[in-house]
Amino acid sequence: MAVTPQSWSWSFLSALGAPTSTQNLKIVMGWIKAESSEWPPNYQYNPLNTTESGFGGTGSFIKSYPTWSDGLRANLTVVRQSNMSSIASMLKSGNASSASAAATIDGSPWGTTDLSASLIDGQTTVPGPGGTVVPPGTGGTGGLGGTGTTPNSGGQFYVNTTSGIDTDYWTALTNWGQQANWYVFTDGEILYIADGYIIGQQVPVAIIGPLTGTEKPDPRVLSFTAEYDNTAWQYYSTHKRRSRTQRKTEMAKVTSPTELTIDLICDIDAVRAGDLVQLIYSGPFDGPWLVGDCTRSVFQIYSQLTLVPTLQPIIPGTLSTPSGSNGTSGTGQSTASAQGYTNPFSRVKGLVPERIDMGVDYAGTGELLAIGSGTIKSIYIPGWPPANCFICWTLEDGAYKGKTVYFAESIHPSVRVGQHVNTGDVIGTMYVANGIECGWAASPGLTLAAQRGQFNGSNTTAAGASFSRWLKSLGAPPGITNNPPTGTMPPGYP
Repeated sequence: MAVTPQSWSWSFLSALGAPTSTQNLKIVMGWIKAESSEWPPNYQYNPLNTTESGFGGTGSFIKSYPTWSDGLRANLTVVRQSNMSSIASMLKSGNASSASAAATIDGSPWGTTDLSASLIDGQTTVPGPGGTVVPPGTGGTGGLGGTGTTPNSGGQFYVNTTSGIDTDYWTALTNWGQQANWYVFTDGEILYIADGYIIGQQVPVAIIGPLTGTEKPDPRVLSFTAEYDNTAWQYYSTHKRRSRTQRKTEMAKVTSPTELTIDLICDIDAVRAGDLVQLIYSGPFDGPWLVGDCTRSVFQIYSQLTLVPTLQPIIPGTLSTPSGSNGTSGTGQSTASAQGYTNPFSRVKGLVPERIDMGVDYAGTGELLAIGSGTIKSIYIPGWPPANCFICWTLEDGAYKGKTVYFAESIHPSVRVGQHVNTGDVIGTMYVANGIECGWAASPGLTLAAQRGQFNGSNTTAAGASFSRWLKSLGAPPGITNNPPTGTMPPGYP
């Protein structure tokens, strides 16, 4: 799945706080067409040809940017300026006609001169984002904020109150963030106030690990400290005698990890507060973590990261499915079908089916459920973007007992290798990035389609079509077929 004119427009409108209506999408897509005759854009990651020099922009006039997120942030920065308020207001109204939208944009200081109603009306859209959603990014050099996922009522913002006469704006804002249970952080140019769960949907800026166990330690990690309430774990990069990884532990009781500190060798601006990092091959610390603080001295080669757990949304009337719960959902009703299988996407928000290739591609965010029971064989396999996730297990019961399934790509795993899962247990969380792929596997990291020579780069395979049929029978939307399926399936598959 790739960034498309529609998915970039969706991302732009969402970050601006404007409706992602069909008309608004057509307006922005027509605007892109007027500015960038080609896709990908002539100027890298800059569909609207902004000249904003921040966010790593290069070029003498119209800028190119390092990433899609940087380009999106640059365009958002300009459209939010007071002299561009006519464009922002028009998009936020959500009901502008093509003629008035074209007149508003062409008459603004942006510089567009040839946007027309016919160009806007000529754009075609599909349901949903229509491609990879671009995260607007976060970043910062210091992070503070609350610990919840929705604002509490009664949060107030005051500066220089009678009880705090010397309160400055930053302190007042962070106090407000804590009242509202939101995160507040800045990169020195932009102030971000964001829900922790939404921040947790970012693409990880770094994959760190291994930190523990018998795997070769990550050479970028100089030291690692984790706090489990009364339990402290410490890892250092060298041993005073044997130059090997040392672990020092003081055990009191085991609870959930609450904070990690890592000294990481990296570029000075590689990781910022508000970013997301992924820990792998690190025992109980595996998974996504938010960067709560990042400090760096110009005389050091490493940044000190303070990591805090990502936050999950609390859905009224439901509870998370406990491991080993015999396939019951948070509503107390069984999620398993009569065949012992379940729709893995029943808790995913904004689920969008996409192409069928080796497996079936989907976009969306939320918890993924185990389609059937079995023992996890892998969670990370190199080569699966964006963070090497490849969750794989062999079904142990039902009509397809003995067959292996996989869920890969933009997933934060919540399981470990060797862990047994029942039908309906949570195996991970889909986040906004490249989407996910799921299908039949031959072994960890190897799809059945690849093993049988069915895939040539973009085609629909027999293995992918088979998995799509199975998902449809469980209540999930089927994927999109590009061509008559290539290859044949062995006996016993849907």
